[in-house]
Amino acid sequence: MEALQLGSLLLKISWILLFVSGILAFAVMYFRLRKPDQSHKKIIDSLLNAAVLAIFVWKFSIVLFEPSMLVSNPSGLLYFNGGQQGIWLAALVALLYVLYRARKMKTKYSNYAYAIFVLLFISFSIYQVLLAVYTEQKIVVHLLYSAVSLALFVWLDTISRRVSSTDKYGERLKTFTAVAVLVGLIGFGMYDWTLSPSAEDNPGSRTVGLAEKDTAPNFTLTTLDGKSVSLSELRGKKVLLNFWATWCPPCRAEMPDMQKFYTKHKDTGIEIIAVNLTQTETSETAVASFIEKYGLSFIVPLDKKGEVASRFQAYTVPTSYLIDESGAIMKKRIGPMSYGQMKQLIGE
Repeated sequence: MEALQLGSLLLKISWILLFVSGILAFAVMYFRLRKPDQSHKKIIDSLLNAAVLAIFVWKFSIVLFEPSMLVSNPSGLLYFNGGQQGIWLAALVALLYVLYRARKMKTKYSNYAYAIFVLLFISFSIYQVLLAVYTEQKIVVHLLYSAVSLALFVWLDTISRRVSSTDKYGERLKTFTAVAVLVGLIGFGMYDWTLSPSAEDNPGSRTVGLAEKDTAPNFTLTTLDGKSVSLSELRGKKVLLNFWATWCPPCRAEMPDMQKFYTKHKDTGIEIIAVNLTQTETSETAVASFIEKYGLSFIVPLDKKGEVASRFQAYTVPTSYLIDESGAIMKKRIGPMSYGQMKQLIGE
């Protein structure tokens, strides 16, 4: 399971693991910074405020990147976020806030730098362990990165506590920090490479499955007007395969943007198949009314028995797959997407 759906609330497992990692890293940071004069509490409070501010900026930064959504689809504010652009903006705002607080409280910047250093290394190390335990995949890789991160933390932490005495240790810290950054960059590149599925250029050599680069399982369903739709018939086009239901608030928030995306991209070799989980609906009439209300012009087949949704492991809705021209799965996305996020999904 990649997400938990509690009513209209969708919680990705990766978010939960990141949250747990962050909480544990904060606890470690608290004890590493703790001093008799309680001065460390100022740093802790500043970083907690920065974290809350970062989440707020990330969540609502979509207004900056897609301002038209406020008019065309205001309900999307409840379910969308700023995506990768929002993450970078949130990190920048949080950093500026920390610098402001350090200057205002006349606290050494090095104390904040050390606190952030502890947070990053410890949270990454814990996150890798949680991934290994939860996913039960690439266990050796996850544990290796956790061990390397923890070792670097202990190494640099030991050195940093001797820096204030002599310039010699200051020079050594600069050297070790540069090495750590270099190792980190190389490590993250290797991490991304090792976790990426291997690509096969020959479609005939691929297996049928749901992993990236697998051939998407074929299916045949009918629409409300009785037309038959097969996934295999759309070879030669990129397909955005979406699973949704009328009772799902995130789906309702997503549909206006999906229609906008389809209108602007249907002539570029992209097709949308929005599979309705009909077995969960009150009636097919409700589906027809929804399609008419939102003016949906893309293909909406009915999954009356829930077999296709089960085959694609669409346990939470909305769930989407991007399938390339040869029928291979390129990406999977759980949760609603804005127009901008759909463009990012196809690489625009």
